[in-house]
Amino acid sequence: MPPTIKTKQKAGELLVEMGVITPLQLDEALQRQRLTGDMLGRTLVGMGYASEQNIIEALSVQQGMERIDITKINITPDALKLVSSDVARFYSIIPVRIEDDVLLVAMADPLNIQTLDDLRQITGKDVRGAVSNPEDVNAAWQKNYTLEADSVEHLLEELKEVVGTEDLSLEELGQQEIISNVDNLVELAQQPEVIKIVNLIFLTALQKRASDILIEVYEEDFRIRIRVDGVLHEIVHPPKASNIALVSRLKIMSNMDIGERRLPQDARIELKIGDSLIDVRVATLPTLYGEGVVMRTLDRTAVRIELEHLGLSAHLHKKVINVINKPNGIMLATGPTGSGKTTTLYACLNVLNTPLVKIITTEDPVELQIERLIQCQVHEDIGLTFAACLRSILRQDPDIVMVGEIRDLETAQIAVEASLTGHLVLSTLHTN
Repeated sequence: MPPTIKTKQKAGELLVEMGVITPLQLDEALQRQRLTGDMLGRTLVGMGYASEQNIIEALSVQQGMERIDITKINITPDALKLVSSDVARFYSIIPVRIEDDVLLVAMADPLNIQTLDDLRQITGKDVRGAVSNPEDVNAAWQKNYTLEADSVEHLLEELKEVVGTEDLSLEELGQQEIISNVDNLVELAQQPEVIKIVNLIFLTALQKRASDILIEVYEEDFRIRIRVDGVLHEIVHPPKASNIALVSRLKIMSNMDIGERRLPQDARIELKIGDSLIDVRVATLPTLYGEGVVMRTLDRTAVRIELEHLGLSAHLHKKVINVINKPNGIMLATGPTGSGKTTTLYACLNVLNTPLVKIITTEDPVELQIERLIQCQVHEDIGLTFAACLRSILRQDPDIVMVGEIRDLETAQIAVEASLTGHLVLSTLHTN
């Protein structure tokens, strides 16, 4: 077992102490990490300063976990039966064996302490984590599981056993103790069946490359849909009584106030599913028949910001290059929600992003952090609107300005005036 005396020491400091990297290399990696939002280990490997094995060794010491090579270990069937395919994939783990009624799992991401707590809820056993190579964990998952290990129908049947099948009336929605008591809500949200369904929703959205997840409750119905290429598709039809449990689970994951059901709430979730890093913007809306939720997803590891990768024809690609290379003017990307307007602007900024120009963006929210760009987040609740932010940006001597969306006349006027006074302005308009 690795020593536990240094479990609170930062991984970067450990790597310096181990002689793997220098303090200067650590500073460079931390600066890049702030721009990309990526994990420090992945950043160091990408910069060529450390190997995967170096990172695993440092994490095992930091977290006080043993380090195992699952390519040389027999994975037992009784351990696999305790953790379903979708759960193992979601948390990037592989159950290895059961020792003295304790489940040993190999973890690709030992920093996610919530993983072990969730696995204890799901399996009903004490769980001990061990650090392993992420690529080995992924290979072991593909070898030991099939995608259909848990059918949606089976999970829904398990969910019905927890929440029941009877729907609540409007009066009951306001009076039921189970939904007015926060402790009961937390207990309900931590049921293994609820955790599995929520994980399955995120996995399905990732596999289908969905831009949005919609949880909608009606008088006699409850459905979950995803938006793929602008079109909505229903993916699962849980019992209506499960609405409270599923929404409560999402609130816990996003650190919302689980007891507040009268006011809308907004929050974010950062997920690591397999090799993918997912940003999820969560917005709840109290409705007549319960709380609805909409989640906008962004796979940070899958976003392509190269103009050549957008699927433009050669003629259109040349036309776009000609437009964005002009010294001033305005270019608008238009289309419906999820059509790729913001991704197109990011790709254009990537072409323009050189040491010779100053680029500032104003966005709501900042969906992707790009190195050497000054990116500003709109906060309308405190008066920092697109228009207000744009006015301030123009006093910062920018060459190129990106406005996330032109939503009102004032923003449009300022953007056009900026384009006429020596600035190149890129923005979007929502159209159908």
